[in-house]
Amino acid sequence: MARARLWSPDGTKAREWARVRMWEKARMTDIQTVGVIGAGQMGAGIAQVAAQAGYEVILSDVALPRAQKGRDGIIRLLATGVEKGKIAASDADEAIARITPVLSLIHI
Repeated sequence: MARARLWSPDGTKAREWARVRMWEKARMTDIQTVGVIGAGQMGAGIAQVAAQAGYEVILSDVALPRAQKGRDGIIRLLATGVEKGKIAASDADEAIARITPVLSLIHI
């Protein structure tokens, strides 16, 4: 017995299309704060992207100076972007203001 394949209007399989529709309904509008554990290169990058997207960011590491160092690195990268004209100074300032370095994971 042959199985019928169901296709969606955009050419994907029906099951995949249903999954896409589910994600469209459950957009990330409910998320307001992003917690990042680890303020190294990857963690700082994640924190920067989240802050620039408009989310409040809690940046945690094993020591508070490390979390602050990660935030300082983000400040340097955003300053470079402002100097090159890739980002407005006000947008950079808003992104920086959204990042809070913390020591304890209870804040996340």
